[in-house]
Amino acid sequence: MLAEPDISKVLICTKCDRQDRAVSVQQGEALARELEIQYFETSALGNVNVVEALHYLAKEVKNARLGRQGEAGIWTRVEEEKRSCC
Repeated sequence: MLAEPDISKVLICTKCDRQDRAVSVQQGEALARELEIQYFETSALGNVNVVEALHYLAKEVKNARLGRQGEAGIWTRVEEEKRSCC
C-alpha cells in the first residue's frame, strides 16, 4: 500500500448507480478485505453512502488521534429513501 501504516484509509467505489461498472462489487470487496480497509459503494447522483464514507473516515482519523482502531467492513448500496414533496 502506498500510504504509511498510521494513515487512515478507505476504498471508495464511485458511481455505484451505473450499470457499466469498471469494477464489480465482488472485486471491490475482495480488494478491501485484502488491504484490510473499509469499502464503500457510493453514488453522488443517488446520494448513496457519500456522507457515510466521509463520517467513517473522520471517525477513523479522530480514533487514530486518540489511539483507538476501528474495524474494516463493507458498505454496499443502500435502498434509497422514498421522498415526498410537501
